[in-house]
Amino acid sequence: MQGLSDLFRIIRNSVIITIVVSVLAIIINFIHPNRIPLVAKQPYEIYVPCPDTTGEVKEIDTKEFFSLSGESAVIDARIREEFEKWHFGGAVNIPYDFLAPVCPLKIKEIIAMKKKYVIVYGDGEEPDSGKELAKEIAGKGVRNVYYLRGGIKNLGR
Repeated sequence: MQGLSDLFRIIRNSVIITIVVSVLAIIINFIHPNRIPLVAKQPYEIYVPCPDTTGEVKEIDTKEFFSLSGESAVIDARIREEFEKWHFGGAVNIPYDFLAPVCPLKIKEIIAMKKKYVIVYGDGEEPDSGKELAKEIAGKGVRNVYYLRGGIKNLGR
């Protein structure tokens, strides 16, 4: 019987503490200048749009890269720090983020280059940032998009 009495006392005290803390939190929230609304005025955004990488691209090797690079917009998909260490001459840096889509202005910049082809190279890892960026760019309507198999590693870096 003593054990049952202790259990009820623990439950009672837990309920009292929960109520006191909840009331205190509501009072503090009410007087705080940046209060959190108790009822949301609009639905919370819980969706994180990942890049759409469904565009069709063609894989090319180093030989094809060099033969097409003169007529191509060359895009480096690596992070800025890596790009600044070394990049192919004339390449534009558009770092690929696996969780965030490419800015629409970047797509417009690629189109404004008015090149016959777009060649993307990345880090050459698996998954390759260059391949993924190329598929995203192609999925947004850019045509003649290629990616360099093996990424920067195949350019001698």
